[in-house]
Amino acid sequence: HAAARTFCSACLRLEPRRSYYLTAVPHRESDDQVVLDALTGGVIASVPSVDLIERGWLCPLDIRFVPIEITGQMTEQTYTTLYRRFIVENYVRNCCSATMAEQHARTGESVLVLVNHLDHGRRILELVNEDAAFAHGQLGRRDLQRTVADFAERRTRILVATVGLFAEGVNIRGTSCIVYAAGMRS
Repeated sequence: HAAARTFCSACLRLEPRRSYYLTAVPHRESDDQVVLDALTGGVIASVPSVDLIERGWLCPLDIRFVPIEITGQMTEQTYTTLYRRFIVENYVRNCCSATMAEQHARTGESVLVLVNHLDHGRRILELVNEDAAFAHGQLGRRDLQRTVADFAERRTRILVATVGLFAEGVNIRGTSCIVYAAGMRS
């Protein structure tokens, strides 16, 4: 986040003896790279993900893309309308997400299903036949902590959650599978 204007400004006001910046994305193709290089002095060390996996600091990944046939008119509509119709309200797509989560949960895995919108999360939760919970920003703090703790301690095998809560920097031990049910702008 150091390339963000406010973050960069705060970094420049500090006068530490040494500064270290850590990132999982050492090079960006955007204009941010120039700002990052100027701020940090450039990359001094890089550790391949394979090494991090071997040391047990990073989870090995098995990424799968599941093609879903989309039917309907997709032109001349706002992104919000398209997202609602083809992601949130797409019954076939939601069933596929729920089925994948259930299949992995039945093998003993703890499955995190990520969505962008509350309505989408509720729709997927209704389709899941396994014990599941829903974590979102409208839950009270204690309920949210209890919901996440139940998942972390494997009392709940499937946790549907909004990306806003679990997008970055979240470490829930025991999570072995993520179903990214949210759609991206692309």
